[in-house]
Amino acid sequence: MDAVEFIVRQIHALQRQIDATMEGMTAELFHWQPPGVTNAIHAIFLHLNSAEDRFIQTAALGQPSLWERDGWKEKIGIHAAGRGTSWAELHDAASMLSAALAYQTAVRAATEAYLAALTPEELTRKIQFLGAERPIADMLTILVVHGASHAGEIAALKGVQGVKGLGF
Repeated sequence: MDAVEFIVRQIHALQRQIDATMEGMTAELFHWQPPGVTNAIHAIFLHLNSAEDRFIQTAALGQPSLWERDGWKEKIGIHAAGRGTSWAELHDAASMLSAALAYQTAVRAATEAYLAALTPEELTRKIQFLGAERPIADMLTILVVHGASHAGEIAALKGVQGVKGLGF
């Protein structure tokens, strides 16, 4: 197995993990605000999808994010779901589960298009990412680790609400 195949497999495993945490999701579970300073599932879910959107569209491809380009702000009903913005807006958002899932579908389709064209040369191409020059391979690795940590948060938040966090 080469590096491209390995990274694509890792991203697909991440997607399956996220899907497993979202299985059986209801609007009530999605919007439940946990005590303390923990974020609600809807905030985490929007954040992890907007991060993937920005990682691929903006960092790797140098294009506007799908969030910006396709008007997801209006479709979901919040100003921003990205890094460097206030989580407070996400805490108070009444975003709809179906719209958030539609955004995930759009992000995944764009990611799949990028992965279909991924080459060993692309993995070594340097980009500015998280304040440093890094190869694309590092950005994609961070995407997997970042997403997996948030999938774990979602599973735990379902669990504290009394439902199974993962389907296995």
